[in-house]
Amino acid sequence: MPKKNESRDDDVLVFIYRDAKGHIAVQEVYSASEDDTYIQGYRVDDGGIRTYRKDRVLEVVTPETQVAQRVAFYQDTLPPPTLSATRTSGITRHVVSHRDGIPEVCFTGFKAQDKTELKRLAEDWGMVVRSVVASHLDFLCYGYNAGPMKMERARQQGVTILSEYQFRVMLETGEVPESSAPE
Repeated sequence: MPKKNESRDDDVLVFIYRDAKGHIAVQEVYSASEDDTYIQGYRVDDGGIRTYRKDRVLEVVTPETQVAQRVAFYQDTLPPPTLSATRTSGITRHVVSHRDGIPEVCFTGFKAQDKTELKRLAEDWGMVVRSVVASHLDFLCYGYNAGPMKMERARQQGVTILSEYQFRVMLETGEVPESSAPE
């Protein structure tokens, strides 16, 4: 994982973001990659990798942006967040690939027993499980022993990188939490 001090100012993406709980804050990430649904990058403040939904980005910050005023504006004018229909209706929602076709996932850095369980879970949800980072891979789910080179290669290919927690929440709710661990 790149270190915080390896980022360059012109490579930092700054935006005002509203998370699933309704919290509005300025986010700063470097080495960002994105697809149609998500922005993923390393947070400037702690170097941790984060995943953000594009539809929750309120505004991209420019040098001319009066950040405090814009955040206050959104806090004052946006309605409170609502639970997604999948959580309140009891309807099971299937994971849809952010590319055309069946979603593909690769698991790395897990003990054999845990990996087998995750593979079975993914297949039960109709996903294709790959053993390598292939060109059409949608998700790389990493465990405690994941190699940083494999993760970085996947991220550079535009693959969404998920912790086990994020993967399980995504299957349950259809959404990827920003943080890689429960808060």
